[in-house]
Amino acid sequence: MIALQVYEAEITKIKIPDYIPVLGDYDIDVKGEIILGGYGYKIRAGKESGFSATAPNGYGGGFSFKFKKEE
Repeated sequence: MIALQVYEAEITKIKIPDYIPVLGDYDIDVKGEIILGGYGYKIRAGKESGFSATAPNGYGGGFSFKFKKEE
């Protein structure tokens, strides 16, 4: 992806209730982004997963998330 400007907002520690199997031991960190003057797309997989894309007019956005073990 090629981008002139990217703005990110991050929300940390979204608590997953303990009664949800498997995921109850984790918290989620979420990032959102706004892309200005961009072209293309980006897919991330692994410890932090997400997707970003732009429209033909150059504006776009995306999100990513990461699971973290409860402290």
